[in-house]
Amino acid sequence: MTKKASIQRPYPPPMADIEELSYQTTIAVSTIRLYVKNGWLPEPYPVGNKKLWIMSDVMAHIAKIEKMKENGSEHPDDEDLDEIEKAIKSVAPAKKTNDRAA
Repeated sequence: MTKKASIQRPYPPPMADIEELSYQTTIAVSTIRLYVKNGWLPEPYPVGNKKLWIMSDVMAHIAKIEKMKENGSEHPDDEDLDEIEKAIKSVAPAKKTNDRAA
């Protein structure tokens, strides 16, 4: 019995789809989409039928955002993001509950 040589793959991968990007950065998929829409993160590159981000580009943008936060520069702070989240939730369909009067 012969062993297969293990393939060493880079981690994190050099490019990632939105799910992997979300996993690697711990940023929700919906937040990533919002950040891209507002120009806080770069646009993904179309590769075949997927859209992929270059991880080093994304990490550089995140580092810039963090540095801006530290320096007090204008950028979406937590309060702004809370407001954005509330706005998104306000237009999302409400979940139905099964609350019945006893």
